[in-house]
Amino acid sequence: MGKPLVSICIPNYNTEKYLDVCIQSALNQTYNNIEVIFADDCSTDRSYSVAEKYSNQVKIYKNEKNIGQPENTNKCIKLSSGEFFVILHSDDQLLPEFIEKLLPIMINNPEVGIAVGERRETDETGVPISITPFYD
Repeated sequence: MGKPLVSICIPNYNTEKYLDVCIQSALNQTYNNIEVIFADDCSTDRSYSVAEKYSNQVKIYKNEKNIGQPENTNKCIKLSSGEFFVILHSDDQLLPEFIEKLLPIMINNPEVGIAVGERRETDETGVPISITPFYD
């Protein structure tokens, strides 16, 4: 059996400033059986233009009208084909080994429906900020 397809779903609204890094982090995963889906919710900035630069590697969609974050996220998931999916908010980024490390946990624990990893936060210039961890 081959490696399962993992869909990285990027719902977007007005995150032009962060989008290049976000999309690149999805494309630069060490796990290589992925698809990246980008759904723009009628952004008023240049987000869609930024995403179009990746049209040869990313499935890009633009809503006809603004449907809001929850519905846009659901749309992104519905457009995906993977056995597993990751919701990557467009102002966030994945570490390169994110899928490679998380996928075996999901496969080996089929009763688990969702997993959340630790996070790092930065300011707008990429400088790390001290945050409270998810877990003690």
